[in-house]
Amino acid sequence: MRNLSSFLIFIFLTSFLQSNLANSYSEIHSPLAINHHTTRDSIPYDSIRVILENACTTDQAIREKLMESEGNDTLFMSFLGEMSKVDKSNQLAVLPILEKYGWLPINNVGEKASDGMFYVLQHTVDLDLFRRYLPSIKDLAKKGDTKSWYAALIEDRLLVHERKKQIYGSQVVTRPQKYQGKYFVWPIQNPNKVNELRKEVGLELTVEENAKRLDAIYNPNEELP
Repeated sequence: MRNLSSFLIFIFLTSFLQSNLANSYSEIHSPLAINHHTTRDSIPYDSIRVILENACTTDQAIREKLMESEGNDTLFMSFLGEMSKVDKSNQLAVLPILEKYGWLPINNVGEKASDGMFYVLQHTVDLDLFRRYLPSIKDLAKKGDTKSWYAALIEDRLLVHERKKQIYGSQVVTRPQKYQGKYFVWPIQNPNKVNELRKEVGLELTVEENAKRLDAIYNPNEELP
């Protein structure tokens, strides 16, 4: 149970803690390219904001409960089931918004709603969706219309799932035969530059500090399994 709970806590930490500290698809869509008849002025931001903010609140609340229940197996499993239901409900509410309007600028929906979009996408763990929206997130981040660390964490998660070296060192994993099953930072493309890259996208902790926070081993010379 300890390994399972630690893994789920890590999933929460990579999205929740780092955001606080920072305080393939065939087409690449622009934020509003999916519906060619939609203009920015016609998007119902007020109603969308309510949905996205609710997704943010419920996503983080259940993960906080999950963290607090560690050590109580019965309570943990109960919250684990609840988290699955919350995630499915949020996906049903938020993914159609992304499908219709694309990734919405933070200035139009607000920070909490923007975080809601990110949490739902990240916790869906759908590689096709990662590939679909990552270009738009990156493009908006360059313009200051969304948070750069959204793209960083999504890109790292995608690379890890593809068994490639990550860029920002945000993802840790565990393997039974590696480091006695302890968590370790997945291999990084450029360890000498990783902390500079992290700072550029708003991740204020160094990779070493973040590994310590996640109780993970960091070896800059780590190789792909």
